[in-house]
Amino acid sequence: MFELPVVDGTCGGTSAGMRPELYEGLPLVTLAGDKGTDVEHLLRAAYERQYYYRDDDATKLEIFVVLLRMRTKYDFKHIRRDLIKQAAKFYPMDQIGFELALCLGGKIFDLDRGECPFALLKVMFETNVDVMLPILYYSCCPFYMDHILTETQTLPSEGLRTLLIGKKSSILA
Repeated sequence: MFELPVVDGTCGGTSAGMRPELYEGLPLVTLAGDKGTDVEHLLRAAYERQYYYRDDDATKLEIFVVLLRMRTKYDFKHIRRDLIKQAAKFYPMDQIGFELALCLGGKIFDLDRGECPFALLKVMFETNVDVMLPILYYSCCPFYMDHILTETQTLPSEGLRTLLIGKKSSILA
């Protein structure tokens, strides 16, 4: 995840004799496998409180997804808590609250409600936010099977299996 200089002055994972890249006299930390824009979103959310605010209904879905993934990787607990609260506001975990949210309609994450549940299901599944999974599975069930299969191509088979069993059960109910 990180590469830092070791005691002899070389950088972890580099050959002996190479000097680490410096910025203002300090070694740069390489965040392996992360896009610069993703790191920017995470750092801005951590250090600029006005950048991400959990009660902002206009937060873009892609920023929400990036923040939850990065938060999990780098363990920013306060951001995770805020992200889950924001998702729970849009997807209440009780039947009455959920039905009310559907009736009220409107945009969530600056998109129509129907554009969000699969992306949210994927990221919540990846980042082990188990508390949100039942309502997100339920939110995905009304879609046609071909749409479900298209939207869940990157969902692990365990998650897809749970979704399909739930869809079958909702049809039979």
